[in-house]
Amino acid sequence: MVIRKPGEFYRYDNLGFTFQGYAIEQVTGKPFGTYVQDHIFKPLGMENSYLRLTPEITKELAVPYNQIGEAIPTYATVPTEYPGGGMLSTGSDMANFMMAHLVDGKLGNATILKKETAAEMHKPQLAIHEKLPNMAYGFEYASQQHYNGQYMIEKSGDMAGYHSNMWLIPNEKVGVFVTTNKDFEFRTPLLEAFMNHYYPSKGGSQAPLERSKHSLADFEGTYSDLRNRMWTSHIRSEDGKLIVKDRLENMYFMK
Repeated sequence: MVIRKPGEFYRYDNLGFTFQGYAIEQVTGKPFGTYVQDHIFKPLGMENSYLRLTPEITKELAVPYNQIGEAIPTYATVPTEYPGGGMLSTGSDMANFMMAHLVDGKLGNATILKKETAAEMHKPQLAIHEKLPNMAYGFEYASQQHYNGQYMIEKSGDMAGYHSNMWLIPNEKVGVFVTTNKDFEFRTPLLEAFMNHYYPSKGGSQAPLERSKHSLADFEGTYSDLRNRMWTSHIRSEDGKLIVKDRLENMYFMK
């Protein structure tokens, strides 16, 4: 049963990628991990990348820590091979993966994607506005305020004690990958510092747009995320401003 027409709504859903992994198994007749090893990891020379967290690999993992620096147990995934976020890799292996994406799906003599497929994956597939892209196929546009006008796609991953992020700037053939073993968020400040150093903003500050009370009223209403109903905001216009109130009673004023 189709609940929402494809292309009209968006919901970030790890389960959807797990279904895609299951579809790959049904079409190829191979376990998902085996297919990825044969068609991505091996061609790209990613010799330390896996989809199954075995006891041998667990011994090689960095010890995970919580926010106050206490060691915590290594996470477990169900199912064991988890297409929705269970990949294990290293910085050097991810460098090969990024280079393949930045060179039309190729690395040396190996090709994992057609040129047209790579371009389609890097292109926005959904946007609430043409200047605010949301998702590509497998990639996001989550921290646009730190892009400094560059066209960039990214993907993050989080498990208890482990956090990673990959950024690609296709037009510059540049990629950045960072991974940590502590529940401490520094990925966004790192991106901001990197972009300000290597790709500083060229534009000046813009004056706020003057909008009539009537046009601001068009934005009034309740906005809810399809994945998590806690991410619900109520918006109203008042005195030439938009007032946004979230479920935690935080209030924001937007001119």
